[in-house]
Amino acid sequence: MVNPSPLVSIIIPTYNIEGYIERAIKSALQQSYSPIEIIMIDDQSNDQTVAIAKAIQDPRLTIIQQPHNGGPSAARNKGLDIAKGEWIAILDGDDSYLPDRISKLLSVAEKEQADIVVDNLIVDHEVDKTQIPMFTSDLFKTSSRIDLTTFIKGNQLFLGGYTLGYLKPFCKASFLKTHHISYATDIRIGEDYLLMAECLAHGAKCMTLP
Repeated sequence: MVNPSPLVSIIIPTYNIEGYIERAIKSALQQSYSPIEIIMIDDQSNDQTVAIAKAIQDPRLTIIQQPHNGGPSAARNKGLDIAKGEWIAILDGDDSYLPDRISKLLSVAEKEQADIVVDNLIVDHEVDKTQIPMFTSDLFKTSSRIDLTTFIKGNQLFLGGYTLGYLKPFCKASFLKTHHISYATDIRIGEDYLLMAECLAHGAKCMTLP
């Protein structure tokens, strides 16, 4: 039987982002979709990141401090290990969610019976206060499927601009567990790209949110 209101686990890896973490956590807490848990994994910050997070009193928020600095992949994997949700979302600690992001992602996931859903990102230019979509391709004009070939073609760095490796996949937890997929701990950049490529290589159905 399909759960009509599945729990979503939002994992927030953090490291020395005291100027952004409050905004990130509050944007997760303020989601219009309510069955959520928020798991912040701090990677041995030496600023006030943890203190600021602990000041936010909410039973949906769990804060874990890593015993040593292991990098963003290790922090993400710790979150995956303890997540209870049927769906996994990653929120970088210096980013934030629009209030209806989870609701929209889940709607597409259920409608398309997808294993992964990705959405366009908004680039926030702090200097001139402008916000622009990261991607202008047709992939995000309608709900489109991204297969492994499309994904790899969308990561040609020499073409300039943003690549599909910037996408933050919204993943079905059971798919990750079934295929034993986690983040590669031997890298500190591009971890989301490798995870999504591995999912697609295992046949994941990935859809875009228009």
